[in-house]
Amino acid sequence: MSSNIMIYGAGAIGRGFLAPIFNKLGYKISFVDKDVHLIKELEKRRCYTTAKTKEDKYDFQEVCVESSYLLGEESSALKKTDFVFTCVGPRNSSSLANRIKNVPCIISFENERDSVNILKGVPR
Repeated sequence: MSSNIMIYGAGAIGRGFLAPIFNKLGYKISFVDKDVHLIKELEKRRCYTTAKTKEDKYDFQEVCVESSYLLGEESSALKKTDFVFTCVGPRNSSSLANRIKNVPCIISFENERDSVNILKGVPR
């Protein structure tokens, strides 16, 4: 049985970097974002193509998406989530703290170390 990953922030880090890595390893990927259009497209397509550079060429990879949620609509799915990744920017990470506090493993991909302390400070 594969593990479930919830990625908060379906931007460059979440959709372009993290999801391709874990999708390739067999994890089920879900996204949470506040961009209505993006979430609708991810739900409709269920897969997308991303590219990374390899030497002087592009290496394309199809990434399959289990589910996509608008921020605030993901609470029932969190009960089945094994890992949460946050990549929403330091200003937005504090609003996630209480929302994700019961997930067994939370990994922050923010560019500011205080966001980790904010996530750590939430009582479990």
